[in-house]
Amino acid sequence: MKTLLLTLFVAMLLFSGPGSISAQDTRTDAAALPPLGANTNAPLRNALLNYATGLRSDNCGLVESCLYYAVQLRVHNPEMDLSVLEKEIDALVAGGKTLSIRRKAALASILFVSPSLAILPSATEGKDIDAFFAALNEQVTAKLVVMK
Repeated sequence: MKTLLLTLFVAMLLFSGPGSISAQDTRTDAAALPPLGANTNAPLRNALLNYATGLRSDNCGLVESCLYYAVQLRVHNPEMDLSVLEKEIDALVAGGKTLSIRRKAALASILFVSPSLAILPSATEGKDIDAFFAALNEQVTAKLVVMK
C-alpha cells in the first residue's frame, strides 16, 4: 500500500504543474530553475519546482519524501544543476521541524556537495525512506571516517 501511494505521489509530482502541490510559500521562482536543455525537460523542471515546494511543507512525511527524491536525483545525476533544491535542503539542516528531518537534510547536504560518496545499491530501492537514509549514512560514514 505504501509503495502504491508513493508511486502515485511521484506520478503526481512529475505530471502536475508547478503550482499544484501547495499554495503556501512560493519562494522558488520558475526562473531560478535550470534552463531547459540537454539534461532537463519540462516534467523534470516541474518536478524540481514541486520538490522545492515540498521541502518547505509543514507535512513532515512530504519533506522526508522530497529529501529522498532529491538525493536520488543528485546521486544518479551528479552533473545536473540542482541548486534550487540544495538551498532548500541547507535551510532544513538547521531549521527542519523534526530531528529526523534535520539529520536526513544534513546527509542530503553532504551528498549534494559530493555525490560520489554514495552508491545507491538496488537493495535500497523499494525500501522505506528511513532504511534508505540509514544505508546512505553507513556508506558516507565508512568513507569519511579516517582510520589510524
